[in-house]
Amino acid sequence: MRRLSLLGVAAVTLAACATPSATTAPSVNAPEAWTFAGPQSAAAQSPWWRQVFADPNLAALVEEAGAVPSVEAAAARREAAEARLRAASSALFPSVGLGLEVSGRADEDTETDSASANATVGYTRNLAGAERLREGAAAARLEAADAALAAARLDARVTAARLITTALAAEAQEAAARRSLAAAQESLNIAETRTRAGLDNALAVAQARTARDRAAALLPPLAQARLQARLGLEALLARPLGAQTLSAAEPFALNQPLFVEAPATVLARRPDLRLALANLAVADREAAAAQADRWPTLSIAAVFGVTAADIPPDGAAATLTGSLLQPIFDANRREALSAAAAAEAEAAAADYRRAFAGAIGDVETSLVRLRETRAAREAQAAVVASAQEQSNLARSRYTSGLTSFLDVTIADAALAEAELTLAQTDGALLEAQILVANALGLGADF
Repeated sequence: MRRLSLLGVAAVTLAACATPSATTAPSVNAPEAWTFAGPQSAAAQSPWWRQVFADPNLAALVEEAGAVPSVEAAAARREAAEARLRAASSALFPSVGLGLEVSGRADEDTETDSASANATVGYTRNLAGAERLREGAAAARLEAADAALAAARLDARVTAARLITTALAAEAQEAAARRSLAAAQESLNIAETRTRAGLDNALAVAQARTARDRAAALLPPLAQARLQARLGLEALLARPLGAQTLSAAEPFALNQPLFVEAPATVLARRPDLRLALANLAVADREAAAAQADRWPTLSIAAVFGVTAADIPPDGAAATLTGSLLQPIFDANRREALSAAAAAEAEAAAADYRRAFAGAIGDVETSLVRLRETRAAREAQAAVVASAQEQSNLARSRYTSGLTSFLDVTIADAALAEAELTLAQTDGALLEAQILVANALGLGADF
């Protein structure tokens, strides 16, 4: 009995010593500051979709995307990971079982009946604490499931926001194309009037009609782009949307811009980095558990029973047994499993370093894209203003008979192209805001 007690104390002591500590992330190089930053905290402005979209109805669609079926599936996997953690924790406690046996025997001379009831308490622990290490691995898997849920939620919202942006850009381009079509139709009317009055020839009418038809041809593809964006959003949200749901009075009216925090804050919030670090913790603890499996296993069992029979002896009995098992030969199975787990840990560390580098690249690339798109938008707005002035002047001169209709056609085509490009740039600017929010990992946890 004393030997068993000493073995039990040794098991508990060694298991406590083997309790895993928090996994430390591999050493990586992070910038001291981003190349572009604002004076405010991005987290203080969350949720970002309310900052990017001035229209509250559009922001509500992005928020709704945080509960789409893909996010529900990730939430269910998180519940499964939580249940597995409870199962892993239960391995640290003794097991208790109850048994009842009734038997009878009869022959020509005797008839006997007996009944017995027993309770069994068992306790099995690896001397190096493999059970505690696997509990730590299960806890890390729960952290990984939390990060995967956040990543799924953020990905769904970014996808929804980009689809909305595509629809808004197509809507703005449609508006520009309709303005171009109206101007072309007006020019055609003028050309026909001047031709009937003998002030121009049929060539002007043909040129005007060609310009009108070219402007009209721009509309169907843009309408198709809007429809595809709406259908994509319906598929994502798993519900139908009204035809006007993605329309906005001012498609590109932005709220306050997003700002960037210190790299350490941003990187700690990104779901993909949290997932990579949790996977690294899982691999580390599984590797430690595989190494611990090479140590002996202590088993203690106590059985308490009561027997009742027609023949003595009747009464209660108790049994206490203990064993210490150390595998001597298993064809190097445990050594191979330990080596495999160690290799998995090395791979997880490499995956973390890769994810870290990718995260830094995402943030810096998205910030540069945002800055360049803003500059491009300002330049394109100037181009539109110049093209509008040229178009007005060309039409005025043509109406006064000072120039040919070819000048009007060229000026109107330049204006139409400039306005369409401006609408595209506005959409690109909105998408750049969304990609910055995605790179910063904003709004992933709610």
